[in-house]
Amino acid sequence: MPLMSLVATAIDQPKPRGRVVDDLLKYATTDAACVRYEPGTLATRQAKASPIHVLGAGADAARAAVGVFDPLLAWAREEMGWDLAASDDIAGPNQDPAALAAVRSYLEGLDPWRLAAAEQLTAACKSVVLAAALLRGRLAPGDALDASRLEEAFQIEDWGMVEAGHDLDVADLKTRVAAPALLVRLLGAPPGAAG
Repeated sequence: MPLMSLVATAIDQPKPRGRVVDDLLKYATTDAACVRYEPGTLATRQAKASPIHVLGAGADAARAAVGVFDPLLAWAREEMGWDLAASDDIAGPNQDPAALAAVRSYLEGLDPWRLAAAEQLTAACKSVVLAAALLRGRLAPGDALDASRLEEAFQIEDWGMVEAGHDLDVADLKTRVAAPALLVRLLGAPPGAAG
């Protein structure tokens, strides 16, 4: 059913194309690849609340984000021309207008099928960078899924998993990532795609 929904969206285009692009562009300022966990914040709060649990996941999550997202941002800069900034500010970085224009140009150049896939992937992963990396073959669906859940995975490790909560969210996310990934794979490489 998710694949059928994507196909129907691509064919019927219920939202004007320009609005879809505008909506996706908003993710560039709060992109999961660009907004980083503040190192030490969680550990500081925990130390005040309980001297027994001082370390927490803060520093590990921050290091993991650098290891996962910095190579993707470098890829986006080199391959896509997106010079997106990263920040540990919860409001996200102030992105350069030229970087946002490059993201817009890419999105506007997508055919209706890939735009529908990009829309679903971006919303699912909370990242236009992860969506583009998956659409362009830079990331496998499972890797995009794991990257999009990086902070949540550290929170689960630190605080525990909520049964019938986190596990259901993961199952839903797998479907929302797999369907557009399959659609793009069935479509094959877009004309002029180098990677």
